[in-house]
Amino acid sequence: MITKLPGFKTILFSTAIVFGANALNAQVDINLDTSFDADGFNTLAFSDDSSTAESAVIQSNGKIVVGAFSENDTTEKSKFAVARFNTDGSLDTSFGNSGKVETAVSSDSNFLFDININSSGKIFAAGYSGSDTGFNLDATIVSYNADGSLNTAFSGDGILVDPLDANTATAITSVKVLSDGKLVVAGLAIQKSDTEKSNIYVAKYNADGTIDTSFGTNGKTVTNLNNFDRSEKVIIQSDGKILVYGSTEISSTVYELVVLRYNANGTLDSSFGTNGIYTSNFNKDSAELGDIKLDANEKIVITSTLENATADIVILRLNTNGTLDTSFGANGTTITDFNGNTEFAGSIYIQNSGKILTTNSISY
Repeated sequence: MITKLPGFKTILFSTAIVFGANALNAQVDINLDTSFDADGFNTLAFSDDSSTAESAVIQSNGKIVVGAFSENDTTEKSKFAVARFNTDGSLDTSFGNSGKVETAVSSDSNFLFDININSSGKIFAAGYSGSDTGFNLDATIVSYNADGSLNTAFSGDGILVDPLDANTATAITSVKVLSDGKLVVAGLAIQKSDTEKSNIYVAKYNADGTIDTSFGTNGKTVTNLNNFDRSEKVIIQSDGKILVYGSTEISSTVYELVVLRYNANGTLDSSFGTNGIYTSNFNKDSAELGDIKLDANEKIVITSTLENATADIVILRLNTNGTLDTSFGANGTTITDFNGNTEFAGSIYIQNSGKILTTNSISY
C-alpha cells in the first residue's frame, strides 16, 4: 500500500514505478527516511503468532493508523488488529493498549481488510467475522474512538455484524466514509452451498451503524456478473457516485477486471461502460487485483497483476464514462514486465503533476 504524509514524504507498505501522463516513465530509487523509527521502517507484533497488515490511513495530524489481523498459527483463530504510530514511527501509546488494540468479534475467524477514518477521528475497521464451520461468515465493521476504545455510538457497542441471508456468507474488502458521515462498503457475497460462486456486494450505512434503506434493496445491492465475482476496492466520485473495482471469472481459465459504477441510490449507472460496468479484455488465466484511484480530472486509474506463464503489472486508465482512455499508454493500457520475472501489483498514488506512482513486488 502507498500513502502520503503531510510534508510529502511517502509511506510504502513494497518497488515503485512512475508512469507519466501518457506512458511508462521510469523506475524510482526510494531512500528510506531514517527520521522514521531511526531506520525508515518499523515492525510490529500483536499478541498472536502472526499478523498481516491490510490497510493504512494517515490522520490529519500525520499519525498513521494501520489495520491488520492477527492469527494463532495452531488454532487458526484470528482477531481484528489496529495500531497507531506517531509521525516519527514510534507506537502512539495514547492509543489502545500501548499503541495497539485487538478485537475478537467471534471466537473463531475475524479478518480485517480495510480501515477508514471520519472527520472526527473515529476509526472504522471492516472485514468479516464468524465460524469457518459451515462457512458462517458475515460482513463486520468495528468502530473505535480516537483513543482506541470501542465507539459505542456506532451500532450500540461499536461492533456491527450484518448478515445478508442464511444461505450467503459476506465479507467486506473496502470501506469509505462519506462527507455526511455515512459509510459505503464493498465486498463479496459467497454461496455457502458452493463457495466457488460469489457476487459483488455493496452496502451503505448511516453514521450510527443502522442500514441506509435509501440505498439498493434495504441498504444493500448484490451484482451477479459470472460464476465467481469479487470486489477489492470502493471509491467515491465528487458527485457521490460509487466506483467498485473487482474481477470476474469469465470461464474456468479466463478472468477479467471489472469496474462498476453505482448511483447514490445503489442502482447501476447506465451511462458508465456497458450498463454500468467496464470489463477488460485481456484474456488471461488469472487477474490479481491491485488498486484504483481517481486523477485530478476524475479519470479512473487501476492496477492489476495479469498472469499466463508469468505475471506482469498492468495499469490502465478509463475515461469518466467507463471507456478506455486511448491517450494513455497503448490504447489506454500499459503492461510492464521485469525481465521475465513474476510481478505483483500493489497500490497507486497520483502525484500533483499527474504522474502515477505504483508499488509492486517482484518474485525472482
